[in-house]
Amino acid sequence: MNYEEFKEQLLFHVQNQFSEDTSVRIQEVQKNNGLILDALIINEPEVNISPTIYINPIFKDYEKEPTDKEFEIIVRDIVKTYYDHKNDLNLDIHIFDQFDEIKEHIVYRLINYEKNRELLSEVPHIPYLDLAIVFVCLFPSTDAGTGSVLIRNEHAAFWQVSTKELFRIAKKNTPKLLPYDLRNMGSWIKELFPSEMKDDTLQQLPLYVLTNDLKIHGACCILYKELLKQVAERFASDIVILPSSVHEVLLMPSYYSNTTDELNALVRQVNTDEVRDEEILSDHIYYYDRKTNTVSY
Repeated sequence: MNYEEFKEQLLFHVQNQFSEDTSVRIQEVQKNNGLILDALIINEPEVNISPTIYINPIFKDYEKEPTDKEFEIIVRDIVKTYYDHKNDLNLDIHIFDQFDEIKEHIVYRLINYEKNRELLSEVPHIPYLDLAIVFVCLFPSTDAGTGSVLIRNEHAAFWQVSTKELFRIAKKNTPKLLPYDLRNMGSWIKELFPSEMKDDTLQQLPLYVLTNDLKIHGACCILYKELLKQVAERFASDIVILPSSVHEVLLMPSYYSNTTDELNALVRQVNTDEVRDEEILSDHIYYYDRKTNTVSY
């Protein structure tokens, strides 16, 4: 079956696993960098937030083995995913009615400006270099992951709060709720792939990974006040910032770097070969000048 038929059959068979008062639908979700995905949404009457189950990658896997048995497994896995996580995601949505209750959860993120022009027309944001600072409400971590809701223009209008005020709040909250994690690249790789680290060679390289403690949307740590200044003092050098993804950046002393063109080519190659489209932050490097305490590109 083709993709449209797959969606139709998936809706029918998943709906059959629930009572008639449960809504099962597919809706388009706009992700970072303009990516549009189809999400299967299951809404039972007593559950106010549903796990987001993206079906585009599920269909790609199905195409490898398009059998009735495989389809049955997909339906079963979707239902299991829903039941595994529905309680973890339950949230009092009325918290959004009171800004005083929600403001302690507001943090910022960094995204690419040009790749998100359409999205940025719908959300409060602040231009930063060729990037944009956007705001989300971050909710406590659960076994299902960390929940967040992107703050849109209608939220800010309802709360009667300006973009400037959102930034002031997020500037205070983000380092507190999402403290930075800075470590040598070798230590980072050793944590992720311990069996593949046979020696400490990588730990001798002056290359550091900067992210937050959740390792989600950690590239915004370059906005943390005085952090780059402190790293530059440790390096005794200006800093080259390589945007690995929206989740982390790489830092290295400028005196170890190759030419700007070579490093930009490296960033573009990694983006093409290793980074998901929706996780790309930028196609070029940035520089931190310790004398002026500024970032440029």
